[in-house]
Amino acid sequence: MLEAHGFDADELKRRLESKDFAYLATLGPRSPNDVEWFRIDLDRCQGCENTTTLTAKSVDRVGEKGRGSEKTVIENLLVSQDEVDRLRHFEFDTPGPRGV
Repeated sequence: MLEAHGFDADELKRRLESKDFAYLATLGPRSPNDVEWFRIDLDRCQGCENTTTLTAKSVDRVGEKGRGSEKTVIENLLVSQDEVDRLRHFEFDTPGPRGV
């Protein structure tokens, strides 16, 4: 899992669809004070163990009626093994959380 600062879900979706993972570095890591951020998850197929997909969600700590909420930005984007390796070793330009 990777958590990044941000709130423009449309831009994130566009960048992820074009496999522009360097865009995540421009967002910076989620900070403890963020009320909105993105969570990026990688899921490996348990059957073949070769297929990996990426899902990104927009997380809102406050959400509607005072409860936190998550909205899917992109789901099950196929990623290659090379892309998986890059994302697993991802580092923000600034100090913060590491890896997906």
